[in-house]
Amino acid sequence: MKYPTQVMGLVLVDSTPPESFDRVPSNRETSEQFEKRHHAALLWRFKDAIGLSRLMGRCGASLSASLKAYQAYAEAAACRPEYETSWLGEMDAFETSAKEAANTTFGDLPLLIISQDPDRPKPGPNSL
Repeated sequence: MKYPTQVMGLVLVDSTPPESFDRVPSNRETSEQFEKRHHAALLWRFKDAIGLSRLMGRCGASLSASLKAYQAYAEAAACRPEYETSWLGEMDAFETSAKEAANTTFGDLPLLIISQDPDRPKPGPNSL
């Protein structure tokens, strides 16, 4: 740790348990799914870059009422070519990152994990 005297503890918010990949192996992405995801992202990046996405009317943004102040920003960001592929690296390294986190130790530092109850009712039309 770079600043051990300045760190009081560690808090993880809605983190993915590293063992979840072993408990539910069907959630692992196949090489075919990996290729398909990358191909689709690159195709949309190309469509955004040449303006085809805007011509197709794909650049709108649907925000909740509480976020309407950000509508113009969301619409401007909706068809940026780099947006289409920005998440690929994170998704590709997700399982590896979770396993690295499982093997990390922080000595005597307190660790707090905050997550929601998976059985609690979710907001939306199905919760009525």
